[in-house]
Amino acid sequence: VLSHERIPARGLPIAPLRSQGAICVHGVHNLPAYVEVQIPASGLSGRSKKWEKTAGQLVVEAAASDASLVLLGDSITEAWRGTGFGNKKEAFKEGPAALLREFSEYRPLALGIAGDQTSQVLWRLEHGGFPSAALPTYVAVLIGTNDIGAAVRNIGGGWS
Repeated sequence: VLSHERIPARGLPIAPLRSQGAICVHGVHNLPAYVEVQIPASGLSGRSKKWEKTAGQLVVEAAASDASLVLLGDSITEAWRGTGFGNKKEAFKEGPAALLREFSEYRPLALGIAGDQTSQVLWRLEHGGFPSAALPTYVAVLIGTNDIGAAVRNIGGGWS
C-alpha cells in the first residue's frame, strides 16, 4: 500500500513510501526527541579502510543511479544488498532478491554501511553518496541504532 500523503523536508515535499503494517513511532520514551548531530570534517574519523572502500563504492553506484527509491542507513539497510562492509554475507543472501521482488518498479538502491551512525550518513550525503543525476521519488532513512549504542557505551566511560 502506498501513501500519497506528502510531508515537508527542508522545505520540499517528499512523498513517503509506506508498506502495510509499518509503524511510525513518535516520542519514544527515555530518548531525546532531538539531538544535534555533528558532521565530521572527515567521514573517516574512527572508520576503517573497509568503510572507506564501501563508502567509495556507494558513491560510484549513487552517481550512476536512476533509482526511484533510495534506502539510506546502517547494517540493516546494507543487508538489502546482501552484504556487510561490501562483502557478501550468507545471512543476507536473500536481501537483494527480496528488495527487487517487493520494490522492482521503483528501481531500488540500498545505500547502507554496517556500523554507520547518523553523522556518517550525513557525511556520505554531503560527499557524493546520494543520486544526483536523477533525484529519486522516494527515500527511506533507517539510521540511529548505532548512535544509541555509542551514547550508552560512552556514559561514564563504559556501559550504563
